[in-house]
Amino acid sequence: MTDFPTRRNTLRLRDFDYRTPGYYFVTIGTYQHLPMFGEVNDARMHLNSLGEIVKECWLLIPHKTDYIEVDRFVIMPNHLHGIVHIMDSAPALDAEPLPTAHAQARSLSVVIRTFKAGVTRIANQQWQDPPAKVWQRSFYDRIIRNEESLDAVRVYIDNNPVGWWG
Repeated sequence: MTDFPTRRNTLRLRDFDYRTPGYYFVTIGTYQHLPMFGEVNDARMHLNSLGEIVKECWLLIPHKTDYIEVDRFVIMPNHLHGIVHIMDSAPALDAEPLPTAHAQARSLSVVIRTFKAGVTRIANQQWQDPPAKVWQRSFYDRIIRNEESLDAVRVYIDNNPVGWWG
């Protein structure tokens, strides 16, 4: 019997630089799709304490970087949908080039990984018996390529609680 190496499949587009300025629609799911962040009643999401931590950490993203804005988002019982805007923050012409590690830190994956780690860290600090895992591995993304798509994603996010079937 042949042993095959374990290979992690990526959800990212091959040969796309996720440091590229633009808008990205991301979906981050909870571990095993468990409803950890609250519940939807009367087409409105009502966050529990973990949901409030998620909201707080999401809103802190732009305060921790000078190149990220968060746009529309919604936290649902078992996932978060959000729009991340990576801004063009080109260094001055006479500036030193960014070290490779710092340049990589500007990627969408690092932003989301840092966000997820922050939520988990705060949950672990605040609860005696925190959840073993909060997040599923990785996240889903879609590159938003024009204003029409951006508007459509914003509408989708706004209407997500209305269509909740959970």
